[in-house]
Amino acid sequence: MFSAARYVVVDDEEDQLRMLVDSLHSIGAPCVGVHYTGKPLNPRAFAGVRLLFSDLYLISGNSSQKVQFAAIEAMLRTNIDPTTGGPYLLILWTSHDEQVGALRAYLRERLEPAKLPLAVLELDKKPFLVKGDGKGDPEGLAKAVHAQVNSSPEIRALISWEGDVLAAAGATLVTVTDLIAAEERDLDGFAEKLNGILSLLAVASAGKPNVPLDRRGAINNALAPILADRIMNARERPEVAGIWDQAITRDNNLPVMDDAQIGRMNRMLHISMPPAEPLDPKDWGAVLLLPAGERQDQPMMARFGVKYAELLSQVFHLDKPGRARSRPVMVRIGAVCDHAQRKTGPLPYVLGVLVPVDVQRKELEQLKSEFESPILLIDPAEGPVHLYVNARFQIALVAPPVEWTPLFRIREQLLMMISAHAAEYQTRPGIVKLPI
Repeated sequence: MFSAARYVVVDDEEDQLRMLVDSLHSIGAPCVGVHYTGKPLNPRAFAGVRLLFSDLYLISGNSSQKVQFAAIEAMLRTNIDPTTGGPYLLILWTSHDEQVGALRAYLRERLEPAKLPLAVLELDKKPFLVKGDGKGDPEGLAKAVHAQVNSSPEIRALISWEGDVLAAAGATLVTVTDLIAAEERDLDGFAEKLNGILSLLAVASAGKPNVPLDRRGAINNALAPILADRIMNARERPEVAGIWDQAITRDNNLPVMDDAQIGRMNRMLHISMPPAEPLDPKDWGAVLLLPAGERQDQPMMARFGVKYAELLSQVFHLDKPGRARSRPVMVRIGAVCDHAQRKTGPLPYVLGVLVPVDVQRKELEQLKSEFESPILLIDPAEGPVHLYVNARFQIALVAPPVEWTPLFRIREQLLMMISAHAAEYQTRPGIVKLPI
C-alpha cells in the first residue's frame, strides 16, 4: 500500500536519529529512521533506498574500527536486495575522510558487487543537529545533502530520472481519475465510479472473457503506453537542468567493452530473467530449454523432420565441439494481441540455439531463414552467447510440455524483430525468371 522510503537514516542514538529524520521530513524528503541496536533490522525499511545515511560508528562504546566496519557490512549484506531495491548511495555521518576510504576498501573486499553502494560519501552531522534555538538545521542539511549528491552528476542524473518516472506515474493516475466527470465526484460514490472506469479500460485492453484471468495485466496493457509516453515527453525540471549534459560526456569516446560486458548490457536491454521478473512457459517471448529427451531422433523427427545432430550440423552449421557447447531452445512468438487477450488455440514456437560467441560456425554468409541476436550474457558460467533462430522450424502447441524449462523472456523490442523476421521469411515473394 505504501511506497518504500527513498531516504533511510540509521543511527544508534535515538535523539540524534529523530532530529535528523525530522530535518529531512521538513524539506519534503520521503524518509524513514531506523534505530540500530545490534539486533536484526527490518529489510522492508531498505526496500526503496536511494540515499542511506548511517553513522560510521554504529556500536556505542566500541572503539574497534574492524568491529564498526563489520556492523555496516552486515547491515548492507542482510538488508539490501539488489533485485528490487536498485542502486543507492551510502552517506556516512563522519568528518574522518581517512576512515571512509578504509571502509570503501573493506566493503569492496567483502560485499558482493550487486549490494555495493554506487559511492560512499561522508558528511559531518554535528552542524545540523543543534542550532542556537535548540533545533536542527534542516535547510543546512538539505544543502549539504544536495552538495554531496551533486558531486556525482551521473548518480544525480539517475536519481532525477527515477523522479521523472514517479512524476509520470502520478500524472498517469490523474488522467485516469479525470475520466470521472466533476459532477459525478461524490465522496460517497467516487470509488464505485473509479471501479467502472478501470473495468472499462481492462475490458478494452484484454477483452471481457480474459479480464478475470489477469486483471492487473489488463490494466497494465492499457496504462503502460500512457506512462511510457509521459516519461519520454516530460519537460526537464529546472532544478536538474543540464544534468544529463554533465552525466553523459563520453559519447565521442566510448569505453571499450569485452563480450561479457556487452552481453550483460544487452541482457538488461532485451532479456527478462527470473526470479526478479515472473516467467511462464506460455508468455509471449518465453525461451524454453529443449530437454534431452526431446533431442532424441524419434521426437526430433516427429516435430521437425530432422535428427538433432543433423539439425545442429546442417541447419545451424555447428561443428562437433560447437554442438556440445550449444543449447537448443524454443522461442514463443505470435501476435501480441492474441497473447494479451488470451485467445484460445495453439501457441506458435520457433526453434533456436544458444551458441557461445567463440564458437566458429561453418557457413560464411547469413542464412535468409536465420535471425541472429546481439551478444547476450544469460548464464555467467556459460559465458556470452548468440541466440540463433531459424524461421523454417516452427511448431504450434496448445501448451508446452511441463519438462520444457523456461530460461528467460525476450523483451518486446527484440522479440518483435524475431517475429517480423519469421513472418517476412514465410511471406517473402518469389519470381521465376530467366536467365538464372
